[in-house]
Amino acid sequence: MVAGKNEDSLNYGVFIKPDIQSMDTALAEGKAYILPPRPEALISLGRLLKSETPDIAQVTGILKRDPSLYSTVLATVNKPLFCGGRTISSIHHAVMLLGLEKLHSLVQIAALKSSLSKAGRLERFWDSATEVAELTATLSRQLTDLPSEHAYSLGMLHDCGIPLMIEAFDGYRDLLQRMETDDCQTLRDREQTIFGYDHYRIGARIAHHWYMPDSVSEAIRLQPDFQPALAGRIDASEASKLLLCCLILAKNISRTYRRYWRIGSEPKPVELLKPVLNYIGLPDVDYLDLRDDLLANLEQIQ
Repeated sequence: MVAGKNEDSLNYGVFIKPDIQSMDTALAEGKAYILPPRPEALISLGRLLKSETPDIAQVTGILKRDPSLYSTVLATVNKPLFCGGRTISSIHHAVMLLGLEKLHSLVQIAALKSSLSKAGRLERFWDSATEVAELTATLSRQLTDLPSEHAYSLGMLHDCGIPLMIEAFDGYRDLLQRMETDDCQTLRDREQTIFGYDHYRIGARIAHHWYMPDSVSEAIRLQPDFQPALAGRIDASEASKLLLCCLILAKNISRTYRRYWRIGSEPKPVELLKPVLNYIGLPDVDYLDLRDDLLANLEQIQ
């Protein structure tokens, strides 16, 4: 928990405020999920990066002591986007290329991804999440002034409650396979009816517990209720609503590629995206052109 912030005081919206007390009671009785602990390296790095003048030598020292984070940073910075065809082998050089904010976001996601992989057989899940994350970050850069790191984090973690639900509840994986719709509200309602929890609120708690930006955790939680949120019927920050718009469009583009791991469904028709497009002021035809460009980029990557 963030120092000085009580989880009960978080603004979860007037319609879907989770019953934190019952969640914690169930957890204490061993009946529900357990939030993955933050590794010590990540905690130390977070403290260091919050200082006014972070010591780069200390940052690289922490990364060198954690082989997983070290290799993740070097693998990321050696992508063509950063290195331009060169090979970067110095962790100090890698940190300087990434920048401290992007570095912190990267190592948070890498560590959390590792912690959430206990449920097994999640390769397709993370492949899909990575695709959605790249699309969300690209859309955020083109449509908003928000940090693309926040959009990328949202894309990676928008369904991060699913691995915990799989691990905690027998039959949850079967529920995902039986779902005949990709509607977030329908899935949320079925999860609540059968298991008493839903992966969107669990995902929001994971993001908050791991010190993700409030706008990211809020957008994760609001996915089933994006229409009332964008219409102002649920209290939400402007940043979280803009991030949510980018995520919904990214998921629509990803579904067009039929790589959405748990439901191989058709993407939503553009008419159903009207609340999102209206909120960000993007005409239908401009969105379709943008979607075609991004799909072309995905084809080149594949």
